[in-house]
Order: sequence, then C-alpha cells, then structure tokens
Amino acid sequence: MSGEQFSELQAVDFALGAYIAQAFTGLAEVGTKEWKEFTRRPVSRKVYRSDKDSPQEFFRALLASRKAEKTTAVTGELKNSPELPVVYYFRKPGMTNSDNNKPIKAGVFWNEGLTKAFDLISMPISLDYQVFLLAWDKPTLDKMMLAYYAWQTRHDKFACMYGLATAPTVPEGLPGGEVLEVNAYIQDHRTITFTNSSAVDKDNRLYAVTMPISLNTQVLAGAEVVPPQFIEIQFAAGNVTMKRYPIDTCDGVKTAFAWSAKEVVGSDAGLMGGRLYYKGALFAIWYAAGWRLVSDANHTITGQVDIASGNVTATITPALPAGSLEGVFGINDCPGYL
Repeated sequence: MSGEQFSELQAVDFALGAYIAQAFTGLAEVGTKEWKEFTRRPVSRKVYRSDKDSPQEFFRALLASRKAEKTTAVTGELKNSPELPVVYYFRKPGMTNSDNNKPIKAGVFWNEGLTKAFDLISMPISLDYQVFLLAWDKPTLDKMMLAYYAWQTRHDKFACMYGLATAPTVPEGLPGGEVLEVNAYIQDHRTITFTNSSAVDKDNRLYAVTMPISLNTQVLAGAEVVPPQFIEIQFAAGNVTMKRYPIDTCDGVKTAFAWSAKEVVGSDAGLMGGRLYYKGALFAIWYAAGWRLVSDANHTITGQVDIASGNVTATITPALPAGSLEGVFGINDCPGYL
C-alpha cells in the first residue's frame, strides 16, 4: 500500500456551498428591487464562504473588498457599495464521530471500470456550520428565508467529491487520480430556525439572520493498491469469481487472441462473461451474443465463446498499436452474465 491519503474536510465545505446556492437558483424575479437583482447575480456574487463570526464583521470585510469606493457626484451614494442581499456560511472548528454510532468500514474498493483498486476506510463524522442571510430590508430577507426553507425541507442530502491521487508506485498505474463521491446528509432537515442577527453598521440598518446546520457524512482514508487477482461478486443464486488476466502485449501486427476458462480461472466450465481492457481503458464487453466494442469506432471485434469448454477467441481489426491487453473474466455457480 502506498502513502495513505485523507479526504479533505474542505471538500465538504465546497459541496455545502453548492447545496446552499441551489436554494437561490431559478427563482422568479418577483419582489423588491434588491431581490430581483439578487436573482440575476451569478453564484459567485450570491454565496460566500467566510470565517467571520458575525454579519457585521462579514459586511465590513465585504465593504473593504470593494475597490475605488467613492460617492457619485449626483446622488452621493456609494459607487461600489457591497451588493446585498448575500449569503455566507462557515464551518465551526471541531468534529464528532457520532452519526448514530455507524461503524468504520474498511476494504478494497474498485473504480467503475475495474482498472484501479483502493484500500480504503470510511469513517462517519458530524460537522456543524452556521449560515447567514444579509439584506438591506426585511421584505427581501423574508424572501431569502422562505426560499431556503422551501429548499432544505425537500432536499436532505448532497454529494461531496473527494479526489484520490493515483499512486505512482503501483505497477502500470494510470496517470491522474480518481474522484470518489460520498453523500452528506443534513440532520433534521425539516427543522428550520433562523435567529435575528440584525445591527446598525455605519449609517445603514443591516438586517440579518443566522441558522445552524449539522450534517453527517463519511471521510475516506487510504491509497491505491495493486489490484487483487480475484474479485468475489455475490448474486442471489450464488457467487461469481472474477480474475484479472494479462492476455497479450499488442505489437501492431497481431490481431487474433485466444484463451480458456481453465487458463484464466482454473475451471473448464461456467465461464459467464468478461471485459477487455486496452492500455487500462475498457475496450470491449462480452455478452451471450458475442463481443461488443465500448467506444472505439476505429476497430472491429469478432469472436466467440464456447460456454461448455470456456474457450474464448477474439479478433480485433485493424491490429492494435503497442500496448497491454488485459481481460477480466469470471466463472460462476449461478446463471447470469457480467
């Protein structure tokens, strides 16, 4: 196992921000002037992630970020005053592993294409956040609260995307990394409590409310490992034993390949299906009707599988350029196909 990696809690922060932003997306432009302008703004100017503990601190930071703050000659209004209403949120320091005492899970997991294997542990955690809504007037703030209320009561989960780098020490490892998706769940999502945080800032009345959000999710720790030779898949009627099998190293000349179930998995009978990988990418799938290319429009593949003996043939034309050709095949003690 290569160096262990941990999923970042910041990935949960970003995912929650996207979840909050969806509450204020696609809303009707009906209401105050400020509300109409808010609905037209891009997400980057609607929702902010900040570590400020109070709306007043955040407002002052937002004010300081506006460059060339000047008054207009005609009205005396601020030319670059902060755009309100806005939303901002932050994660409180700390975490717990309660999550109803869910167990820590460990094991070897495969990516969707069965090209990479990862030795991972999944650990339940609970995180606490604070969300703030700010506006110049109460009618606009009311609409913001109702829009978020309507969203959260109908949506209790969102996806967190974790990146796990491919380990360079794994033989024939593929470049780049894998993106792993883990859900986060809002605790008690139908209970909404907005608390007044309004205050006077300079000469303006700043209307604001705050609400807590607690969520449960999983963090991952682990690394890419050398893929195991056998994969056990359970079906209702029995088990499937799959084995990775290096078929050949293509040389740009050879087009025909042949192998047997006995050679691959140690049995002459029960071969149920398989996949071909070329240079680590899924190339073709075998079903009962024969081979089928996945996405390559420049080649054809023909061949057959003798279910009784497990003998398999495949002819690929034109010949594949230099690269490794690998199969993942299976035998089973129940009917069905991979």
